[in-house]
Amino acid sequence: MASTSFFSKIMDLVCSALIAPAAKIGMPKDFYYRIEDRSMPSPAEDTWQQQRDRLFLNTVRRKIVAKLAVIGVAINVPVLLLLLLVYIIL
Repeated sequence: MASTSFFSKIMDLVCSALIAPAAKIGMPKDFYYRIEDRSMPSPAEDTWQQQRDRLFLNTVRRKIVAKLAVIGVAINVPVLLLLLLVYIIL
């Protein structure tokens, strides 16, 4: 991996601020990176343990996304209802 993309750096910065730094939750440095920028072993170096670890990391990512989606809905629905109410009244 030669360089990290701009979007991965932004995503890492935002997620580290909103959720937690990857190291603090016991995840690798590239945990918040886009899939294209994450380090991947070559096929010769890929072991069952590494595949299992990647599966665990992806499961953690999915659980974080699911919880953030619920929080996002809990915040956005009242805001949108308030905007709809203001639109109807005016």
